Amino acid sequence: MDQDHQVAARATQKKQVEYGNSEFYQDLIKARALSLKGKSAYGYYADAYFTTVTNVLESLPEGYKTPEGFDPKNNNVRMQVFMRHPGGCLVAGVDLALAIISNGMTEQGLKNVKVSAIDDGTWVPYSGMANDVTPVIDIIGPYRYFTELETTYLGLLARCTRVANNVLECLEASNGTPVLFFPERFDSYSVQEMDGYAYWMAVKFYNKEHGTNLPVIVSSPASAGLFGSNGKNQGSTPHALIASFKKNEVEAMLMFGQYTDPNIKRIFLADFNNDVKGSTLIVAKEYWQRWLAAWKRDGWWNNEDLKRWRLWGIRIDTGATLIDKTMQELDQREGGVSPMLVLTMRNFLDNELPEILKDETTDTETYQILIEWCKSLSITVTGGFGPS
Repeated sequence: MDQDHQVAARATQKKQVEYGNSEFYQDLIKARALSLKGKSAYGYYADAYFTTVTNVLESLPEGYKTPEGFDPKNNNVRMQVFMRHPGGCLVAGVDLALAIISNGMTEQGLKNVKVSAIDDGTWVPYSGMANDVTPVIDIIGPYRYFTELETTYLGLLARCTRVANNVLECLEASNGTPVLFFPERFDSYSVQEMDGYAYWMAVKFYNKEHGTNLPVIVSSPASAGLFGSNGKNQGSTPHALIASFKKNEVEAMLMFGQYTDPNIKRIFLADFNNDVKGSTLIVAKEYWQRWLAAWKRDGWWNNEDLKRWRLWGIRIDTGATLIDKTMQELDQREGGVSPMLVLTMRNFLDNELPEILKDETTDTETYQILIEWCKSLSITVTGGFGPS
């Protein structure tokens, strides 16, 4: 990433938070742990010394003054939240942090505390100098009103920002190829909402910076829970589905096509029998025949079966220690989802598959449609990828 260009291109103007509109943030937070109301609820998640400090400040008698004449109970203090990632980073989770501050303070606190913040999803530069930082959130008011909230909103900001920047790094490395977000089985279910939100922030930021329109694709409904219908919770099929059909990939995919909402993409998991090319062929043949029959019967117009039997693509998830039959036939010994395997399958879909699927009844128009049908098949690769 070109840090100099990005730092120059991104503004970090702060917005004033209007607590009269705090219902927006309350609606935004749907995860149970983040929708708690009141300091006592958030105190459960606070570092204990913050609770102790709150008790000290609130126990001071009204009118108490320090020898210097200060009123620690009611004097305003300024809390600034900032990041120190070398070069800068995409800050995510600001609105969620503001929801914690809004939900966690008492009514009296809301009246006496002023909060300003940058827009969520802003790139914030950092020069490496402690006296040259951009506050992400700025809080001014009596400290006792927001002491116990610090642990929660800082932790949330740290996690969301880390996830968003990991995603952004992968998006940059993918160079315009959509990146699917499927981390749910590698962490607690309780973080799906905020992690999905951070992923969404990264995709939005990337699209804005590069003028692209990459889709937001998450694995679970919960991962799309904080940004609504703009995300698609989309999976393909798990290995266990094919195992349930005693390794009969064709029957498994036909039943998947028959009983799944036509608006859900049909993505065939092609590596179950460790023969990606052979398995793709037999499944594509069955889908193509059904798709073609629907097209000949009803044409293009309002045809649900065209969607039902439209094979959107294949997914390759070969284990790192396994060598697919396709690779063995090429006398290649590289295991897992290797670049050679993917390139070989792309050539197979584009050039070999149409020739195999055509028959003596295939006229010129149908053959051209078949070619486009095969070329449109996508390849999704999964399994432990990082930017490198």
